[in-house]
Amino acid sequence: MTEPVNKAQLLELKDLLGDEFEELIANFLHESQTHLKTILTALDQSNNSLGSTAAQSLKGESANLGATELTSFCQKLIFECKANRIQHSDVLVHTVREELHRVNHFLRHQTA
Repeated sequence: MTEPVNKAQLLELKDLLGDEFEELIANFLHESQTHLKTILTALDQSNNSLGSTAAQSLKGESANLGATELTSFCQKLIFECKANRIQHSDVLVHTVREELHRVNHFLRHQTA
């Protein structure tokens, strides 16, 4: 299984941000959980607009950190929401949740 975050991209970001890197990671860990909760609410309420907005935010933040698989899953969820199919995307939402867990676990160990 591949690592959930591109280490080279993450190290480049760390070099670029210096002391602000830890704050970026802490913000991602917090915000990503907020986005996930919103996605789960959107799934529960069959709210495609809400799901698309939250998935778009999570996708952008994930891409910045080099979480390529999570970025890809979020893009697929955005596509499903734009096609008004979030209510049929429970497996995809579960996949996003699992990959986000992997990414967050990886990031916590990188900053420990």
